[in-house]
Amino acid sequence: MAGQYFCFTKDDWKRGLPLLAKGGKTSESAAAAPRPGWGERPAKQVEIGDTWWNLADREAGPTQIALRRRAAGWYRMALENQTIFGPHARAA
Repeated sequence: MAGQYFCFTKDDWKRGLPLLAKGGKTSESAAAAPRPGWGERPAKQVEIGDTWWNLADREAGPTQIALRRRAAGWYRMALENQTIFGPHARAA
């Protein structure tokens, strides 16, 4: 519950993610678990974003919005790394 509170209510993901990783909901725990090196690879960033987005499908209201924002942050990181578009991509 504490992890959900910090992440979804207070938007304090740094404090809440470790608690979610240890928490009771298996899907949230799996999404919050650290994955060394994943944050540097665009395809993995999209995959992580998809995980948060899919979790949001099961929620409503403010919790769903918080999860969608989390997913959007991962998608944004992937988009900022132009390699996701292939070797011929140009910066916008």
